[in-house]
Amino acid sequence: MEFFHEPKLDWMEIKWYFISLSLALALTGIISMVVHRGLVYGIDFRGGTVVTVKFAQAPNDDAIRSELDRAGLRNYTIQGYGPASDHAVIIALDLQTTTSANALDTGSS
Repeated sequence: MEFFHEPKLDWMEIKWYFISLSLALALTGIISMVVHRGLVYGIDFRGGTVVTVKFAQAPNDDAIRSELDRAGLRNYTIQGYGPASDHAVIIALDLQTTTSANALDTGSS
């Protein structure tokens, strides 16, 4: 089965259209990065912790936020995970640094 019988395209003749399109797309991407203040890195690149939490009942995002704030955690992301009937959320926490040895041993048992 042939779709094109003897195609004769002069690719060098239309190269400037493709170059213009490539430059326009690259410029659009650069402008988007400037407007949105850079790239938004996921936890893979910025470091931190991702916790998947499953609840017995539908979770209240505001209650989760208030508990995280009360615990002193900042710059977190809460996102639903899986079907709504699973009542699961993903909590992404930013990397936190500490200089105190006591703070490092707090979570160990």
